[in-house]
Amino acid sequence: MRKRETNDSYKSQQRVSFISFLVELPNFIAVTISAIISGSLIVWMDFVDSLGNVLNSGFVALLSRKLSRNLKYEHHYGVGKIEAISALCCDGILICGLVLMVISSVNDFILPKEPSGLLIYVVFLKVINVAFDTFFLQAQYKIKKQSRTTIAITEFHTVLKSFAFDTVALISILICWLFRGVRAVWYFSPVICIVLSVCFLSEQFREPRLQ
Repeated sequence: MRKRETNDSYKSQQRVSFISFLVELPNFIAVTISAIISGSLIVWMDFVDSLGNVLNSGFVALLSRKLSRNLKYEHHYGVGKIEAISALCCDGILICGLVLMVISSVNDFILPKEPSGLLIYVVFLKVINVAFDTFFLQAQYKIKKQSRTTIAITEFHTVLKSFAFDTVALISILICWLFRGVRAVWYFSPVICIVLSVCFLSEQFREPRLQ
């Protein structure tokens, strides 16, 4: 009975992660275009976050599919070991992106630029992101409540962090657009990006790998 519940949990996780991947992929493309056009540091920060979400959701969907088909991968190798090896590449890309964000933010803090008026379009995009994040957070919570597998718990915290980031990004971008004519606000974007980048970097190095 326990084996069947675990198998069903992995199947549910596969569906949610695959849907998340399908939603995040076009969002990643839209964010990339928005970052290039607006040149906003916060939007570039969103680009790094979106890239990490695309890689993570795709990886979790594939791993859940493999585990739902054959649980020997869970018992023989350990989900934590499989996840740690595969996620190393995703973490490496994320860390490199965050380091570049810190460097760019320091440069923009020294030489501040007026926020683009095109940020209003990014605001609409972030509203959609937060709406989807809310849906996936609820779905992931149900999976975690149904079966406390390693993947379910880890993915719940990942979705929760994504929801928190998108909410902060939405508020920050809205402030930058509304008060773009105020010079003091020109420093807002680089400061927020430095704070978020440092928080994410410290979390990456502090977070223990599952065994």
